[in-house]
Formats: sequence, structure tokens, C-alpha cells
Amino acid sequence: MTPIRPAVRLIASRPSLRPRSFYRWKGSYQPPTPIPQQGIKSGNTAGNGEGGNLHRNFYKTFGRPLMKVVALAFLTSQTVWLGWLWLEGMETRREKTGEIETLQEKLKELTEKKTES
Repeated sequence: MTPIRPAVRLIASRPSLRPRSFYRWKGSYQPPTPIPQQGIKSGNTAGNGEGGNLHRNFYKTFGRPLMKVVALAFLTSQTVWLGWLWLEGMETRREKTGEIETLQEKLKELTEKKTES
């Protein structure tokens, strides 16, 4: 039993292993600050203007980013639609010019046959 007692006295005298209540007697002790609750709020808090309405808080926080995403999605879809419309117009023009050229060639052939006979 005697070899254990000096070790216990050594451990008990180390400042890192002293009980927390020991530090309260010193003048440098400050109590820990309470952590504010991040959960559901009900009613107004201490006059900072934030209400307990979760929808209002959500849109107040994420309103601008959501509108930015919606606006960019709308602009992207409109750009793609206008590009598609432009490409369809080009395709239609090419088809019509091709038809016109074939009809002009047929007309030339028919007029040449008529002049020959």
C-alpha cells in the first residue's frame, strides 16, 4: 500500500488533474457563455427583429439565391428556345431554297422542250 500513496499524491498535486471547482476560487475564472439555440424559435427574440416565422426566415436567408437560380434557369431556357427557333428557321430556309431551285430547273427544262418543239 505504501508505494501507491506517493503516486496518488503526485497526481493530485498536478494542476491539470485538479477538480474544476479549484479554478473558481481564482480571480481569473469566467463562467462559460451559453450557446444560443439554433433550433425552432417561437415569438420574437430579444428585440433583434427576427420573428418566429420559419418561412419568413427561410426566404429572408435564401430568397436572393433562389431568385437568382430561377432567373438564370429562365434565361437559359429562353436562350435555348431562341437558338432552336433560329436553327429551325435556317433549316426551313434551306429546304425552301432547295425546292425553289429544283422548280426553277424543271421550269427551264420544260421551257427548253417547248422551244425545241
